[in-house]
Amino acid sequence: MELPRPETKLSNASKQDSNMRLRKPTEPALENANSYWISLYPNRRLVYQILHAMKSKVRFMRWPHNCQACFCLRVDIDTIRDAEAIQAVLNLLKDCDVKATFFVATGRDDSGRNMPKALSRADRGKYLRRYGLGLLRGLLLPSASVEDAFLSWREILEMGHEIGLHGYWHRNWIRNAQRWSMEDAEGNIGKGLGLFVRSFGFKPVGFAAPGFVASQNVLMALQKNGFVYTSNSKLENGEPLQPRVDGKKLSFVEMPVTCPTLEELIFQGFSEEKALEFIKKNLDHTIKTGGYFCYYVHPSFEAYVAPDYLERLFSDQLSNGDIWTPTLREAAEWWKRGTP
Repeated sequence: MELPRPETKLSNASKQDSNMRLRKPTEPALENANSYWISLYPNRRLVYQILHAMKSKVRFMRWPHNCQACFCLRVDIDTIRDAEAIQAVLNLLKDCDVKATFFVATGRDDSGRNMPKALSRADRGKYLRRYGLGLLRGLLLPSASVEDAFLSWREILEMGHEIGLHGYWHRNWIRNAQRWSMEDAEGNIGKGLGLFVRSFGFKPVGFAAPGFVASQNVLMALQKNGFVYTSNSKLENGEPLQPRVDGKKLSFVEMPVTCPTLEELIFQGFSEEKALEFIKKNLDHTIKTGGYFCYYVHPSFEAYVAPDYLERLFSDQLSNGDIWTPTLREAAEWWKRGTP
């Protein structure tokens, strides 16, 4: 007997059970159900179909090693200042046994061109501490390539972390990528890949668009270059997904950032304590509901502006050992294997 696929319509008597969407384990249909746990390993599609046919109330343990939730840390190296400040983040990751994915911008660092905007910000004191003399790059200091200053890359790989591509010419990408033609998108991604491979000796499988700017042409160019996953979007309390262009599903997995950063919240008017409380509350909700949480940082901010908050976040929220802390590639591949 052929098993019905997940989209098979159920009878009226079983509609209540059909509301139990398997990738949303926190919905009311599950919270009080007499359910059992199943760990979804590579044959999850078959398990999904069998249990759907049974119309069982099943609560899924969907992360490896029977972990309760998934926490991914993304570290963006936008500037030379970020590359120089990376050691403090590495030390913390080692102490807390957390893996991270480092996205390295390639091409010139001319962040000094943002000086007028920086001086108009209400929190310009923090902004100036974060960038330091780097705010003179492209003005009084010459522009220089970010990847050439990323000297810790071997240590990062040896520690089990991952390195991905963060575009080409960070400031220019943010300003212009939304308007690029397909040729422009392919050209800029190709330049970034060329510099990355020249500096680090391997082709990355992960990509994060500078400023979260990724047009349809950029997405198509990323697929053409064979990326396994991307992290191009912010989606609060979101989950991994496969993007579509013109109705067609792309081959790579999108791993969205799911929570505002401390820096962003401070810019919105939060105090540092209130911002940290907000982040902890979001992470705690994800842990309790068995979800996916992706947070991103810039080493220059963590090192020079708020050096203690990341340690407090890790020690308070990730210390019980029930949270899976993979690289983004590991999480993307796990998610894709189990997507019905």
